[in-house]
Formats: sequence, C-alpha cells, structure tokens
Amino acid sequence: MVGGQEDTESAIASPVRKIDFTVVLALQLAAVPVAIAQVVPDPPQNLTAAHDTSTTAFIRVVLTWKTPDNTGDSAITKACYRYRIILPDPESFGEIRCRSVADLGGVNRIVTPHLQAGSKYEFHVALHNDAGQSRWAVVYFTAGVSPTLTVNPTSVAEDAGAKVVTVTAALGSRATLTRNIVVTVSVGNGTATVGTDYTAVDDFTVTIPSGKLTGTGSFTLTPTDDDVDEDNETVEISGTATDFVSIAGTELTITDDDTRGLTLSKEAVTVTEAPGAGRTATYTVALASQPTAAATVAVQSSAVGTATVMPASLSFSTSNWSQGQTVTVTGVDDTVDNTPDRTATISHQASGGDYASVSKNLTVTVTDDEEASTFSVADASVTEGDSGTASLSFT
Repeated sequence: MVGGQEDTESAIASPVRKIDFTVVLALQLAAVPVAIAQVVPDPPQNLTAAHDTSTTAFIRVVLTWKTPDNTGDSAITKACYRYRIILPDPESFGEIRCRSVADLGGVNRIVTPHLQAGSKYEFHVALHNDAGQSRWAVVYFTAGVSPTLTVNPTSVAEDAGAKVVTVTAALGSRATLTRNIVVTVSVGNGTATVGTDYTAVDDFTVTIPSGKLTGTGSFTLTPTDDDVDEDNETVEISGTATDFVSIAGTELTITDDDTRGLTLSKEAVTVTEAPGAGRTATYTVALASQPTAAATVAVQSSAVGTATVMPASLSFSTSNWSQGQTVTVTGVDDTVDNTPDRTATISHQASGGDYASVSKNLTVTVTDDEEASTFSVADASVTEGDSGTASLSFT
C-alpha cells in the first residue's frame, strides 16, 4: 500500500495466456503372433516293395508308390525312407535317407542298398514339402528269393496205391542264408477232393539248412482207386514260412485209369437159319467203368429179317455195371439160297449217367441152309441123216 492506498497493480491478477498445442499420444502395442497354417502332404499311397531284377550280384529292393491326392500347400520336394530288420532278430531303424524330386526324375521309385538275404524288413517312406514331412507309409518285404516247391514224381496213377512223394524247397541263387528256413507244407485243394480222391495228408515241414539253397521232405499220397472214368485231377502242394511273404507252390496230378465203354464178350457170332441148336448164339454186355448214374444199353439188329436179338434193352446200375448181361441172337430162316451168307450188325447204344453217346457194334453171320440150284440136261442122241425129233430131259 502507498500513502495508505492499496497497490492495485499488485492486486490485479496476471493475464492468462492461451497456448494452443497438440498432444501426441504414442501407444505401444504388444506384438501378437499370427499363426499361418501350413499343410504337410499325405503319406505315399500304394507303397510296394519288390526285388530289383536288374542285378543278380546282390539283393536290393525297389520301393514304389503313388503320389497322394493331397500334397499339402506346397509342392513335394523330396522323399525319404528308412528300414529295419524285423525277422529273425529285430533291429532298430537305420539312418533316414532322402532323395530330392529332381534326383527321382519325376518317378516315385527308390532302390535300396544291398540287403541281407532271408531277412524280413520293414520299410517306411515319407514325403516332404515346405511345411514338413508326411506320416510314414509302411510296407514289409522278405529279402531274397522266396522258396519254391517242387515234387517228384509229378503224377501218380490212381491205382498206384500208397506212393512216397518227395518235396524240395529251393531258394534262388542270390540267397545266402545264415539261418535255417523252415517251410510248413500243406497238401490239399486242387481239383481232387480230399477224402474222396485221396487220403488226407497232415501238414509237415521242410527245412532249408543255413548256408544251403535246398531242403527236402516227403509225404505219402494214397489215391482212391475208383472205377469212374473221370478227368485227371490235381492236388496242390503249398507252403508257408513265418518270415516269407509268399512261397511258390506246385501241384501233383492223379491220373485216371478208367475209360468209359461197352465190354462185349464176343466181337462176332455165327448162327444158322436152320432149326436146331446152331440157330442161336449168346454173348454178354457189361460197362467198362462205373457210371455216375443208372445207364441203359439199347440193343438192336440192323436187319431183323436176317437176325433178331433179345432183350432189346439192358439196365445197369452203379453197383452191377461190371456184371455181364446176356444177349441172344437168333438167325431168321428164309427159302432163298444166299450166297454169300447173310450178315447183320447188332448195335449197342448206351445212355444215362456219364454214358451218353457210348456205343459198340457186333457182327452176326447167318449161314444158309438151302442147297445151291443146279441145271442139267439128260444125254440124248440122234442118228445123222435121220429125220424126226428126239426128246430131251432137263433137270
């Protein structure tokens, strides 16, 4: 205050200045990862394993497969595989080996390194793209040529009785075994029926010893000696081994020894047309093999005016087929002097069962009983120069 007055200057507030400004707020956002889905291919389809036939020096396996429909979100870049032995002594998987698509040349085919003969392997194959690896596809294979079975003899007659058959199991020349291979052999199937065409045979084993290419065993085959004319029939010889995918089997033939036909006790007969014992002749007819059902044989003369037959029909069953049935031939008399003697054919036509169209003929000769006709003139004479007639007698 000055002279008792208030200092108004000091009492007046200072003027307020308006300041325009812009506030920039800097916001720091936390980094949020964004996942972009990547898709790997499906595993190989139809994976197969087969022997590499391009070499016989050692054993390799060719792996082939079909490209899956779903190859992921990028192209397949390579194929990888691994393998291990699972029989006889399981092992762990070895290294994973890969081949680029460029190396494969557009062909889904990989040839493995040299494998151990006689061992069963498990192979895995997977496909890769930029996203990663597919699941493994799996296939199993036994390295080395599978055993092949052969038999000796290859055929047995049905009437041979009990016959010893030798079975040989053989490996290919590439196989170098370091262990025994035991093949279980089965005898059965084929066109022959066990229990009907031959006696059942139990399974048995054939061993191919370590270091050898072959092994042998045997069984006894006893065919059924029936009497039916039938086709030759086969018996399959097959084999299995726990460490081989397949074994090439073989077959043995049972040869039939029966033939359909008519058995006649005579091929020809002679009768006379004159009354008496010689006017008839007999023979028998039987079937040469057992019919599959009842059979009938029709008997007929080609010339009933020369010779007749009785009976006109013969009946055979599956049990009496081999028993001869009698046929009687009778000569027919006439009043003609027959020169040469008359003949007739007796036909035998079978039907029924498996005897359709089976036939056989027999020839009949009928001797004549008339005397031969003669012509003669009795002696006559006439004196030369005489006139008149003379009688001649003709007989």
